[in-house]
Amino acid sequence: MTDLDGWSVPNSVAKRDLAALVGLLATLEAELLAGEVGPHLAGRLARQLIRDGLLTREYDLGRALGGLNQRLRYAIGEHPEAPR
Repeated sequence: MTDLDGWSVPNSVAKRDLAALVGLLATLEAELLAGEVGPHLAGRLARQLIRDGLLTREYDLGRALGGLNQRLRYAIGEHPEAPR
């Protein structure tokens, strides 16, 4: 079992999988900020992040995706300290 910032993680994730998720999130965030993500998909993404406790308001979707991306970057060692 791995300890990740105070959380017990029973199964580690391959660094390449995390890197792929970072890339996907970055792409999705950029498309969202450019207005290229339709309201239906944006709503579905926001509702999922609300259910997961990562988002409180739908209009903060881009910010939530960016924060999640930074936490993943920290997990793969791109940042020396955990993001706030």
